[in-house]
Order: sequence, then C-alpha cells, then structure tokens
Amino acid sequence: MNDETPPAGASYSPKESNTDKYRENVTLVISYSSERAIPGDVKDFAEISFSQLRKLMKDCRVMLNKYVVVNGINMYLVILNGIFGKQYRYFKQLFCLYNGAGYMLTYTGEAEKKDAYGIIAGDILTSFKPNTISQK
Repeated sequence: MNDETPPAGASYSPKESNTDKYRENVTLVISYSSERAIPGDVKDFAEISFSQLRKLMKDCRVMLNKYVVVNGINMYLVILNGIFGKQYRYFKQLFCLYNGAGYMLTYTGEAEKKDAYGIIAGDILTSFKPNTISQK
C-alpha cells in the first residue's frame, strides 16, 4: 500500500476519444504479512492508505467510510474525492483482511464520470472474493 507495492491486477476503461486524458480504472493491491505489519482491524488497514492519499490530494473529502459485509467477509468501504494531480478524482475503495493478507481494491475515476463508470466499478468491488486468489 505504498509506492513500492505494485498492483496485483488492474482493469482500465477504454479511451472515449483522442482528447480523453484519463482512463478510469480498478486496481487490486495485496499486502502480505511477511512484507509488513498488517493491522488487526480492517479499518486501521484502510487508514494507512487514506493517510497516504491525504498527502497526495488537495481538498480531500471523505464521502463515506463504513464497515460492510461483501460475500460473507467483513470489509471496510471508503468513498472519497479531491484534487489528485491537476484533476478532480473520485475514489471508491474496499479493504479486507483475509488469511494473513491485506487486500485493497480501488476504483479511481474522474469525478464527473462517476455516474458513467461508478456502477460497473461497484459491481466489480462487490463481486470481490479474496479466497479465490492464490497466496504469494
């Protein structure tokens, strides 16, 4: 969950035109307990990511943060927006701890396009099942 942790997977929206400068995306980052200490509570795990985003974003606003159950697994959902780089971005993140690993699934998009891609991203996030991913 830092600059050194590459995504385990990513999916990008198609370019809408030649002037489209940003492709909305969903990424999955997995942190294993052997790499760093993973907090015992999923909310604390989410806070690590959020504290990093706050350093990179201007006018960062949390719209929602709460515990949720997805596919029978306790997770933590965070929805936020703010200025990232030079664009206003929308983030929807789902965090979970499972079998000694921390999972962070993130949808990132232009805030004005959240209605166009947000439903698809929500479907991807709520279909997530960490037990179908093989361990490192």
